[in-house]
Amino acid sequence: MSGIINTEGAHWEAQRRFTLRHLRDFGFGKTVMQDLILDEVKEVIEWMKKEEGNPVVVKRKFGLAVLNSLWTIVSGKRFSQDDARLQNLMNTLEQ
Repeated sequence: MSGIINTEGAHWEAQRRFTLRHLRDFGFGKTVMQDLILDEVKEVIEWMKKEEGNPVVVKRKFGLAVLNSLWTIVSGKRFSQDDARLQNLMNTLEQ
């Protein structure tokens, strides 16, 4: 299984079409998805404002925002980025 990353030619085109078709089913490219992403961006910006003047590591915060966006698309439920369940899921993915 090469997936969409390690393929080329006709197989790559088929994988790309498949992926885009299914992402669109979840709202990819629609206003609903934009609203979900904006919610995450707003939460990250608020967090950055609170941390003003302090050094911050944004990698995990951005990872949480992406994970939360994907989770919302798949399950229809959004977590606060401080939610322990989302934190545990992120920890599992990082391991």
